[in-house]
Amino acid sequence: MKRKLALAVLLAAFGSAALMAQTSSGPRRGSLVAVGGDYKVGTERFVSLAGGPDAAFVYIPTAASSIRLPSGFIYEPPATDAPAANTREFEQELCKLFGVKRVTVLHTRNRKTANTAAFVEPLRRANGVWLSPGNPGRLAEAYLDTQTLREIESV
Repeated sequence: MKRKLALAVLLAAFGSAALMAQTSSGPRRGSLVAVGGDYKVGTERFVSLAGGPDAAFVYIPTAASSIRLPSGFIYEPPATDAPAANTREFEQELCKLFGVKRVTVLHTRNRKTANTAAFVEPLRRANGVWLSPGNPGRLAEAYLDTQTLREIESV
């Protein structure tokens, strides 16, 4: 009897947690895909929600000091607004990783740059935005209360 009660409690707890995981709040536009664990499933879901491999994707590496892709490719987001020497190769590697045709890397650590129309232009065309793992404080320092944040929220 105790086992049946314990099983019922566990099922109710997990069942209600699953229902709670299905609810959302905030703007009705867009979706959030949080990836931890099965990277392949997460990236496939992300690409699907954004419109498939032909959609326009933006990758924001600002939170990271260094990124090592599963392919072994290493990218280090620069501290300046000048793109890293291997940014184009990084975009090509991201295309392979996500299984898409085009990815634009969008990066700055400068709030003034993040608040310009020219910088946010790729976000205005984007169907999906991927934020790299790393230090969320770097994202806040660069993008909080800027045009960049507003454009990310509108995707």
